[in-house]
Amino acid sequence: MTKKEMKRLALLKWQYIVDNDGFSSGLTERYPELEKLMNKCSYCSMYINRITDCRGCPLKQGKFTCFDDEHLFSNWDWCRSKQNAQKVLDLIKSIPDED
Repeated sequence: MTKKEMKRLALLKWQYIVDNDGFSSGLTERYPELEKLMNKCSYCSMYINRITDCRGCPLKQGKFTCFDDEHLFSNWDWCRSKQNAQKVLDLIKSIPDED
């Protein structure tokens, strides 16, 4: 999977969640291609393994991964709101486009 495709899938996921008031219900019915991805995330599917611990993932914020309480994803996971989902979407939009 190219970085461009990873970003495209992540944008689909998070735009859906924002449009669904912060909730992911119905996500894989709308985008079945996300079902096969680890955590339904194209970036997790590429960057998570026992060795790298998310090293290189463009969603990392400093030393914090999506699994750390200080990360925007964790904020959304604890309080699923449209505003918190929008912050994750904005983070993904800020990732430079690459091939």
